[in-house]
Amino acid sequence: MNHIDRINQILEYIEAHLDANLDLSLLAAESALSKYHFHRKVFKTKIIPENDYAVFTHQGSVNNIEMTYDQIYGNWLPRSEYTPTMDLDVSVVDIRFSGRDEKSELDILIPVTC
Repeated sequence: MNHIDRINQILEYIEAHLDANLDLSLLAAESALSKYHFHRKVFKTKIIPENDYAVFTHQGSVNNIEMTYDQIYGNWLPRSEYTPTMDLDVSVVDIRFSGRDEKSELDILIPVTC
């Protein structure tokens, strides 16, 4: 099983057990990885540069997120006075996020300049 398959497996597990108390040990065991390797594979630390960001909220299943990106890059950005400043998008996932649920929300931050 490759890295992507394991991530998908654990996402499906989380979605199926949203009411459970899921901790790192349990998720690591479910993905057949040690806690150390699970953390290294799943969580990445990145320093987000200080910048101005255009913020967009994706509503709906993550399966449809491509449509939101199409609206941002194919519609909003070309018509706006803004220009993307770097090859980096930031997704902010909080309590509004519920994966493939149609009520799910996450924010997409695009670094921009006028």
